[in-house]
Amino acid sequence: MFKALDLPISWDAHKLGDIITHQKGYAFNSSDFQDSGTKVVRISDTTDSSINLDSCPCVSHELAKQFERFALKKGDVVISTVGSRPHLIDSAVGKTIRINAAAEGCLLNQNAVILRPHSTIVLDPQFLYLSLIYRSFRSHIEKLVRGNANQVSITLEDIFAYTVPLPPLAEQKKIVAILSSWDRAIELTEKLIEAKQTLKTGLMEQLLTGKRRFQGFGPPAKQGELPEDWKWVVLGDITQAIFSNVDKKTYSDETPVLLCNYLDVYNNRYISKHLDFMPATATGAEIHKFALKAEDVIITKDSETPEDIANAATVLEDLLGVVCGYHLAILRPHAGVSGFYLGQLLMLPQIRYQFSKVANGVTRFGLNFSSVVEIPLWLPSYDEQVKIAKVLMKIDHEIDALLLLSNQLKEQKRGLMQKLLTGQIRVEAASRV
Repeated sequence: MFKALDLPISWDAHKLGDIITHQKGYAFNSSDFQDSGTKVVRISDTTDSSINLDSCPCVSHELAKQFERFALKKGDVVISTVGSRPHLIDSAVGKTIRINAAAEGCLLNQNAVILRPHSTIVLDPQFLYLSLIYRSFRSHIEKLVRGNANQVSITLEDIFAYTVPLPPLAEQKKIVAILSSWDRAIELTEKLIEAKQTLKTGLMEQLLTGKRRFQGFGPPAKQGELPEDWKWVVLGDITQAIFSNVDKKTYSDETPVLLCNYLDVYNNRYISKHLDFMPATATGAEIHKFALKAEDVIITKDSETPEDIANAATVLEDLLGVVCGYHLAILRPHAGVSGFYLGQLLMLPQIRYQFSKVANGVTRFGLNFSSVVEIPLWLPSYDEQVKIAKVLMKIDHEIDALLLLSNQLKEQKRGLMQKLLTGQIRVEAASRV
């Protein structure tokens, strides 16, 4: 115990190794793994904050009895000692998870260590966990990892050298309660997002195939068919396909523009003025040809796998000064075709499959003009297209609002952790300093 940090008077600072007991994981032999029995948790079975029990191998219950000291208990903190560099969260060395009731009794494999509060230290287990998912601990790990670009490790000695600010137990519990309330809000929001995404998937399958139709638009489709008043078309009949060749380079003799690039399309369902487009330059002819207009649908035309090609995003408004970048194609709807409907239709799995079938390549795959314009799909009347798109886009906007809320809650929690775990903000359970 020492006062190396600027902490409230009632707080102490401890080296991690002084306040915990630990148990390293065991190097189980993969030849002992089987489909049933006691689960063995490997680093590859962990997520950024929990364990994917479905992916864990098992050992027989008889064998597991020989390794009971490696069994996980609810509330344990587990830290990975081998992995990627800390900025790659999912596989990072120093990744910290807390064991829930579902994982109790599982055995811990090698390259990880179990931490539990020392019996002589007044330490709330959840407070210990919060202290080790705090960014200060990640920074500590980042400075001390050893290895190459692909895999690094950290010693227990280096992990245990981390300094943990420790308030009195009552304040620990209050801090845990406050941050847990943010966790519950985040969890609820993410469940709402999941429910909305499930609803959207179901409605897409129903509305975009005519299995379910709005009143006034005719009877629903028969099993395995489209509605009789819908028509089959190919993409080239209903859009102008424009393949961009505008790169990210800047030339002094060209006009400054903003570039909608591959990741803008890959990571978003909609393209709007609110995105952070990168600056670039283009010729006058390129600006005329590749400037983005409302209801343009942009697809990714290159990918590392055929299944991940033709991700689509729809342009919400005319974007003055924004041009479509390389590795992308614009599908500009003809009259009588809603770009908002088309953007939704192109996300259907059966349409995505049509693109994957015509993607060319070995290690990297691409779409050419002739294959894109021959993609088969279907269209209802324009009015029905608009109605379908309006319903599906409303759900998209609701999902986006929930995603924004989730990110705000996470950011608020990070800010609170910074202040609560260092004593910058004191809670009611604390005595005054």
